[in-house]
Amino acid sequence: MTSRQPLAVFLDDLPADATGALKHRSRKVGLLGSVGYRVMEVRLSRGSLRTSLGNDRRLLGLLRHDFGPDDIVYARASRLLLPALALLSRSSARRFFIEVNGYVVDEGSPYAYHLARRSMAFFRRKGRAVTLLGDHAYKRYAEERLVPRFGGTATWRSLPLGLQDLPAPPSEEPPQPRVAFVGSLQAWQGVDDLLAVWDDGFAGSGRVLEIRGPDARGSEVERRASGLDDVRVLGPLEPEEVPSYLERSEVLVAPYVAERHERWGLSSLKTVQYAATTRPIVTYARDSILCDLQPLGERALAFTWDGRDRGLLAEAIAAALAAGSSGRRATERAELVRVRRGPEAQLEQLASILRA
Repeated sequence: MTSRQPLAVFLDDLPADATGALKHRSRKVGLLGSVGYRVMEVRLSRGSLRTSLGNDRRLLGLLRHDFGPDDIVYARASRLLLPALALLSRSSARRFFIEVNGYVVDEGSPYAYHLARRSMAFFRRKGRAVTLLGDHAYKRYAEERLVPRFGGTATWRSLPLGLQDLPAPPSEEPPQPRVAFVGSLQAWQGVDDLLAVWDDGFAGSGRVLEIRGPDARGSEVERRASGLDDVRVLGPLEPEEVPSYLERSEVLVAPYVAERHERWGLSSLKTVQYAATTRPIVTYARDSILCDLQPLGERALAFTWDGRDRGLLAEAIAAALAAGSSGRRATERAELVRVRRGPEAQLEQLASILRA
């Protein structure tokens, strides 16, 4: 009699236009197949919770599916997916792998955290085996707060945030005279501090501060920046445009504020992307990517501030501008990040977790 191939239900709610994330998602689906699973993909739409759950017949059908002991459910934990996972905890599925992101740990978002807390209660009552996966920046918070709330046999495994695509090669042309910020304009990203520091010390320097993000247009940041010299607030870049844009900038800034890290950890794809270039970066002193850069010492070309003192942020930006790109040490940093945080590195770590 032939043995039954174990099933992996892959659950997410990525929108169709998230091209970079979808590419990395397809790699993970392929990985599940390569380690012996038959993969069933279930995608939820990002509509209302009732629409997302009620209209997906495959998801509801899984409640009646006879899960075997080696079958798993693998999911990214967003606001909509946690309730969906809680629904699946009522099925016969016994093992769940959940990628932790900001929606799960963000107690500053009452709606998201309410859903997370309610969902964790279902897993706890059912006693399901849950493996939480996420960047090591969340480790302490996860072990102290998340694991106990899931209950059962919940455990934490670090899965460092990885690049979705490899960086652009170093450009032989000189960078454009701009200091660049790329990403969401949420308060914890530190854009308010960046604007204040730029206005006080760098306006009129011949360089431009350029802020690009999906929520930039019509934002309070755009309104404030309209009265500042040499500041541009623009819309988002296409994913394929980001690597070359970063490489052609003079300095890359990710001025996260301290409160975010001190409450529940800090992890961001932004700094990983920045560090994979040959450009100097400015970031928060305890950003998780710095753990990877420590072996390089001064070659890391990373200049930090404490997340509170704007004077230190100004000093970090000035030091980064003075450093410029310095040949071999900049290339060494990009190569190190490529090896430790590239898409293949993350997949190798995930494979070892799934095989354990």
